[in-house]
Amino acid sequence: MGPVHWISSSEYNCFFQDATTIKYNTNIMRIKINNQNIDLSSDYLTIAELMHERGVKPGGTAIALNNRIVKHENWETIRLKEGDSLTIISAAFGG
Repeated sequence: MGPVHWISSSEYNCFFQDATTIKYNTNIMRIKINNQNIDLSSDYLTIAELMHERGVKPGGTAIALNNRIVKHENWETIRLKEGDSLTIISAAFGG
């Protein structure tokens, strides 16, 4: 499955995976990522899927879900739900 792109406006909510597949969605959830409210489709989202969609690489990244650290091996199984709060911290390398 390719990346999922989210489109939201006052008139409609939908997401698409490619130019031929558009899914209209009324299952919207709001979560916080680093204290910013984000509206997402509630149909598919694990922590791993969200990180992939946002281009966040697991190496050098720590995630807290509702103020609790989530181990990398659990990213694939933990599904996000309405009202969750994620803190994403990525290490910066270089000098």
